[in-house]
Amino acid sequence: MSFKRIKYFTIPNILTLMNISAGMMSIIYAFENPTNLRYSAYLIAFAMVFDFLDGLAARLLNAKSAIGKELDSLADLVSFGVAPAVIVFQLLKSALKIDHLTLNIPITDILILLSPIIYVMAAALRLAKFNIDTRQGNNFLGLPTPAAAAFFISLPLVKDFNPDDLLVLSVMLDIDLPIAVIFMILGLQVFVMEKFYFYLPLIIIFSVLVLIELPMFSLKFTKTGGRRSRTPIIFLSLSAFLFILMQWFAIPLIIVLYVLSAVVQDVVHFSRDNNLIRNDDDEPQFLAKF
Repeated sequence: MSFKRIKYFTIPNILTLMNISAGMMSIIYAFENPTNLRYSAYLIAFAMVFDFLDGLAARLLNAKSAIGKELDSLADLVSFGVAPAVIVFQLLKSALKIDHLTLNIPITDILILLSPIIYVMAAALRLAKFNIDTRQGNNFLGLPTPAAAAFFISLPLVKDFNPDDLLVLSVMLDIDLPIAVIFMILGLQVFVMEKFYFYLPLIIIFSVLVLIELPMFSLKFTKTGGRRSRTPIIFLSLSAFLFILMQWFAIPLIIVLYVLSAVVQDVVHFSRDNNLIRNDDDEPQFLAKF
C-alpha cells in the first residue's frame, strides 16, 4: 500500500496554524484577565481572519488537502468552540460574583458555570459532521461555528461599550440620537448582562443552531450568477453599514439577521419548489382538456 507524503507547512496550513494560535492566546488571556475580555474577543476575531484566509489560499493555490481539511476543523474547535466558551464562562463567573471555582460553591452554581461545555460539544459534533457531510459545499447546514463565535465574542464588547461613542458617531453622521437609546444601553449592561440567566438561553440556542440542519448561505463569493451569488455581497454590505452605525452592538444583530435571512430564503425556496411540483402535477390535467 502506497503512502503519499504529507505536506505539513503549506501556506493554507500555516494560516490554519495561525488560526489555532490566536484561539489559544484568546483562551490564555481570558483565564489570566477575567475582568477584561475585550482582547480575548479581538484574538478570536483574528482567528476568523486566518480562517477566511486559509480557505482562500487553498482555493487560489489549488492546495486543498485531506490534512488541511482536518486541521481546519481542529483549529475551528479551539478558536470558535473552546475560546468563546471560556469567554462565556468568565462572564458567568462575573454574573455569579464568583472569583475562583472551588468545591465550596453550590452545585447549582457549578452547573451554571460549566454550561458553556454544552456549546463546545455541539461545536465539536458540527465540525466532525462537516468533514464527512458531502452536502455542505458552498452552503451550510446549520450555523457555522465562526458565526456562533462572533455572537459570543460580541458579548464582552457590548458589555464594556461606552455609550458616549454612539454620541460621537451621531455627531459625525449628523443624526439626532435619542437619549432613550443611551439609557437602553446602560440598562442592558447593568441590569441584563450582569445576570447569569441572560447567558444560559444563548448557550442552548446557539448549540441547537450549529447542529440543526437549517440550510444557510455561505459568505464565499462564487463565480456563478444568480441571486445566490449576490447574497454574500448584499449581506456583507448591510453588515458593514450596521457596524458603522451601531459599532459593537451591530454584531449580535448581524448574526440574528444572518439566521433570519437564511430562514426566509429557505421558506421562499420551499414555497417555490412546492408551486413547481403542483404545476407539474396539474399540467397533464390541463392538457387533457384539449
